[in-house]
Amino acid sequence: HVDWKNIAIGVCVIFIYGQFNSKERSWLVIWEAGLVIEMPPGVFVMYPSSLFFHFNVDIYGGDGRGSCVWFNQASMFQTAELGFAT
Repeated sequence: HVDWKNIAIGVCVIFIYGQFNSKERSWLVIWEAGLVIEMPPGVFVMYPSSLFFHFNVDIYGGDGRGSCVWFNQASMFQTAELGFAT
């Protein structure tokens, strides 16, 4: 998917946590760039999620992997520029 509601100049930050084998369970694919990024537990990943088609790959199902995601929604900046409280 592409996060089209995120601000284009902003980045998405993902924190990966849990106990799992990252070679089998936690990859981020950024399609246009041709990247497959292995994401071991305890790392932060930053990328412009509104500009690239991206998805997660989980080869083997199961428990033990989690993530926290932070992003900048464009409407927060648009309303601030128009003089409205956010």
